[in-house]
Amino acid sequence: MSKRTGHSFSPACPLALLLPSLLAGFLFAPRLPAQTTAAASAYAPLSEGQRIIHVLSRLGYGPRPGDIERVEAMGVEAYIDEQL
Repeated sequence: MSKRTGHSFSPACPLALLLPSLLAGFLFAPRLPAQTTAAASAYAPLSEGQRIIHVLSRLGYGPRPGDIERVEAMGVEAYIDEQL
């Protein structure tokens, strides 16, 4: 039997080797610019047709044939009240 020499590795050793690179990744990662209120208000409001499609997509599985015309006739708020 031969005798081992040198350092023995424990299960925590690979983590200790990776820790500096993980910390460097968090510390030096590129930062995304914060979205300001002015930038958020730069988006144009939805048209009535886009608003109807958005509501139909959010409250159901999307517009079916005839849904857009029905919501347009009754109004978006009335359609939302009907769904609730």
